[in-house]
Amino acid sequence: MDGLRITLGLVNSKTQQELGTFRTLLANEFFCTTEQIKMLEDIFGFELETLDNFLRRYLGV
Repeated sequence: MDGLRITLGLVNSKTQQELGTFRTLLANEFFCTTEQIKMLEDIFGFELETLDNFLRRYLGV
């Protein structure tokens, strides 16, 4: 995933950022409990995006 992100970054930096977000979501989606997500949302004051929503928004899935 990192190699693809770096390669695309040479051509399109916006895509590189979006894939970085995707990588982060993918890496952490399955390791956070519902309670941990709620705690983070309360601390930072915004709703975290799920992997499903990210894929729908950026990839039109």
